[in-house]
Amino acid sequence: MNITLYGASRETYRNMCGADAFQQVIDGIRHLKEAGVDVRLNLSLTPFNINDMDLIYALSQELSVHIKCSTYMYPFHRKEKTKESSDARFSPEKAAEYAIKWEKLRVDEELFNER
Repeated sequence: MNITLYGASRETYRNMCGADAFQQVIDGIRHLKEAGVDVRLNLSLTPFNINDMDLIYALSQELSVHIKCSTYMYPFHRKEKTKESSDARFSPEKAAEYAIKWEKLRVDEELFNER
């Protein structure tokens, strides 16, 4: 089962989704794993949750769940159509910068340098 994790805290999750559902999502992931369901996480990295990047990765490791990160996408639809929501997409340069930072979180220096 693929689940998108929008943040590593109630505040970030609420800001991204408009709902106070962070703990429910984490509890759901744990219950699915306990039931033997293969769970994989997706992270849609935006300017609204970039400060949680390290924490989100750490949380995926704590939960023993594979996580995939996307840094360049269209603005998300759960926010109201405002100036703020139109700024939800990284520039191509920032998307590349954060993709590199994400990869450095995931692999050791030797493997990173080989890539």
